[in-house]
Amino acid sequence: MSPYRSSMAAPATGFVNVVTRSGSDDLHGNAFYYNRNSGTGANDAVNKANGIPRPADILQQFGGSLGGPVRPGRAWFFADYEQQRQKNPMSVINSAFADVDKASFGVADDVQLPPPNAPFPAASNFADIPADTTDPAYLQGVANALNAIHSSLGINPRFRNDWALFSKIDYRDARTTASISV
Repeated sequence: MSPYRSSMAAPATGFVNVVTRSGSDDLHGNAFYYNRNSGTGANDAVNKANGIPRPADILQQFGGSLGGPVRPGRAWFFADYEQQRQKNPMSVINSAFADVDKASFGVADDVQLPPPNAPFPAASNFADIPADTTDPAYLQGVANALNAIHSSLGINPRFRNDWALFSKIDYRDARTTASISV
């Protein structure tokens, strides 16, 4: 439905009418819970082919609502709470990177690398540095690169925790029959 005629070549518009729940003179509410876990699901084909066991895949959705009178016949409240928790690990499998070590960067086995101090090697401090195995900046970049490569192989955890809270108060003025929502 649009307020413009199609002959006017105006952009399309739409109207949305939303009706929300509100309180009443009776106390009422509900609750819900939904659970899905990996105990009832199959292993991913890529994981199975690479010998990785089925990871824990858990989804929980729960919440509830409550409504009732603040002042019967005049004011009502309504509240709703919903939450979703998800644990869904991500498998990262790239066998080409499994054998990468410091020798792949031209660093001898007897050279001690410093501990990694960044999650990823920054291009500004690693790519522009010549491959000099005696340069501490280059060795730091190698340590950071190896840390990023090896920590990305296998199963990496992923978590999600979302929640929403909605509250509403309706008031009916004694002089009118219409209710006012706040």
